[in-house]
Amino acid sequence: ETLARRIIIATGSRASAPPIPGLADTPYLTNETIFDVEEFPAHLLIIGAGPIGLELGQTFQRLGSKVEIIDIAPPLGRSEPEHVATLVQTLEAEGVIFHTPVNTKQISKTKTGIQIELDDGTVIIGSHLLVAAGRRPVMGDLNLEAAGIKSNRRGIETDKTLRTTNKRVYAVGDVSGRGGLTHAAGHHASIIIKNFYFVPFFKSSVETAPMPAVIYTEPELANIGLGEKAARAKHTDVRVVTWDFHENDRAIAERETTGSVKIVTRKNGTILGASIVGEGAGDLLQIIALAMANKQKIIALTKLISPYPTRAEAVKRAASAFYTEAVFSDKSKKLAGFLARFH
Repeated sequence: ETLARRIIIATGSRASAPPIPGLADTPYLTNETIFDVEEFPAHLLIIGAGPIGLELGQTFQRLGSKVEIIDIAPPLGRSEPEHVATLVQTLEAEGVIFHTPVNTKQISKTKTGIQIELDDGTVIIGSHLLVAAGRRPVMGDLNLEAAGIKSNRRGIETDKTLRTTNKRVYAVGDVSGRGGLTHAAGHHASIIIKNFYFVPFFKSSVETAPMPAVIYTEPELANIGLGEKAARAKHTDVRVVTWDFHENDRAIAERETTGSVKIVTRKNGTILGASIVGEGAGDLLQIIALAMANKQKIIALTKLISPYPTRAEAVKRAASAFYTEAVFSDKSKKLAGFLARFH
């Protein structure tokens, strides 16, 4: 028995397996076990076209495996479609084969490996199977009900300070149901420390800053906040600005011009979200994340002085595009002409 004034649950998550017929009786790998495999996967079949599936798919394709990715849904359905297309096309050019969206009818073990049968009759045969279809919170042996702690399939229910339905118990990280990201767990830890020891009467909220996410493929795909589709469903005055890396001198010099920056805003300049696909996208996104965390509008990004030549210039150029129409409109030209008389 353990007694404490406060208890923090941080049990994390495990790889989950979808309810596909035959999967439970078929040996498979996860992101936690694949690097312990004793035999090199000559032909790797991956269930799941999410971040882990694409990251490991590209990794093993480059290591020499033949890789096929299968999913019931299109790849990275929550990301910007044009940026997903850029990433998928890159992986396909490297040799990765996608079967998406498709329904899987049956998975079975054969004498030589793994067989996957799709609903359309296609049969895919490989040497190894990797299941990368998401993660589930670890709660099975916690007996949460005894402590009056509510939970659901996403994890333990928490308020904005990460407190559970038992006021003396908190949940952080994957088990809290608030994002399965390592840096999210680190952010949760900082919230807990501040609330316990530094601002106990003015509780910090875990919901104050948007959470960035990065897919570590080549090129990287990074995003934060709302995508264009979600933004348009929520607001009627959405504006979108973009800038391609093929117009960035650093990218041109390095011959890595794949990708672009996309920023989603409201008409008044409020930044709703952003997506970047390209070399170093995760690092570049932090410029926009900082502006969003401090509730700055898009004009703040135009005031940034980026050293030349750097990829970060693409963020400033995208932000500056927000004002292109206003600066070069007929009205602005007439005003400039009038003011020029007084120079």
